[in-house]
Amino acid sequence: TPNKKNFLFRVFAVATALLALAEILVLVKFRETWVDEIFAGFKGYLILTGELVPFQNGIFDYAPLTLIYGLVHYLFGPDLYAARILSAVFLACALALVFWIGLRLGGRWAGLTGLLLVLSNLLLVGNYVSATMYAFTILCLLSVVILEISGISRRKKTMLTSLIMALAILGRTNMIGAAGLYGIYLLVMGAPVIELGIFAAVTGAIVLLGYMPIILGNPPVAMSFILGPYLSFGPFASLPSPLIAQEFSRFLGVLVEVIREYFGFLVLFLAVVGAVKLRELRRLRVFAHGEPGFTLLVLFSVGLFAAHFFYWRIGGNLYYANYFMPLIALAGAIGVMRFFPENNLARILLVSVILLNFAANAY
Repeated sequence: TPNKKNFLFRVFAVATALLALAEILVLVKFRETWVDEIFAGFKGYLILTGELVPFQNGIFDYAPLTLIYGLVHYLFGPDLYAARILSAVFLACALALVFWIGLRLGGRWAGLTGLLLVLSNLLLVGNYVSATMYAFTILCLLSVVILEISGISRRKKTMLTSLIMALAILGRTNMIGAAGLYGIYLLVMGAPVIELGIFAAVTGAIVLLGYMPIILGNPPVAMSFILGPYLSFGPFASLPSPLIAQEFSRFLGVLVEVIREYFGFLVLFLAVVGAVKLRELRRLRVFAHGEPGFTLLVLFSVGLFAAHFFYWRIGGNLYYANYFMPLIALAGAIGVMRFFPENNLARILLVSVILLNFAANAY
């Protein structure tokens, strides 16, 4: 009956909220640390106290918004846990958006199962509570999806997305790829070219302004470090080009590691997206226009996965999945509950992935 179903949902929702709170609190306290978590905040703290001038008396090899962790140390004293609490706030907001997007696009069970999928991987949640920009960047991408499924005008969506995407890039430079994917999304959705131009111009202007304080101290060296991972520039010009034979084994190793860690997420995503594509094969463009939120989730998921793990010259690692894996999980949950709600096999796959993930992480 409807009353029993509502009661059951409320029970699962409360249990999921308590689980999320427990995971966040435990991992903030006990998740092991690593070098970037310490150095980024410490260097930001030194900049705010005036002891470090970027690229004059020291190197600041992080994106500008990493300074927010330095600000935490500056306000509350050097304290790793205080910085992790900031990340935990970002994560809590991101989890709320995961549920909200699922609710809007696939119903309440899509929101809840999408949330459970994210929580079922402790490595993912643990990375998000660390004092790094991982939680902030996924929060930005989820916010972009929220804007696209909102009822505001196209122009307002473009302007607000430009701001959010610029903040994401100022948090992690690899979000330039996400900005490019959003530009492709605008073209797929048939948005006027002027919207693409506005998006590129506003995003670029904000990013440039955000980087100016970092660059002005010593522009040549600063640009070398900022563009070095992408271009042969400055000191990086003297480095030998990586040989395929040297890099390919690492590329395969990282790819296998990612597939092994997120196997359930990937199987669910590929099964759902593949089934939707087969069903809508002759009307994909019409489908995309009718399902903008799902289309953007899939585009972000596929594009960012390919950019980070399907090019052997990129020295990737497992942590790069933090930038988009919740989008893959959410797309899978929404796909099952929105497009195959009466398909028992699809629902069994979704529930099985959640349970097996929890079991594997508990072990």
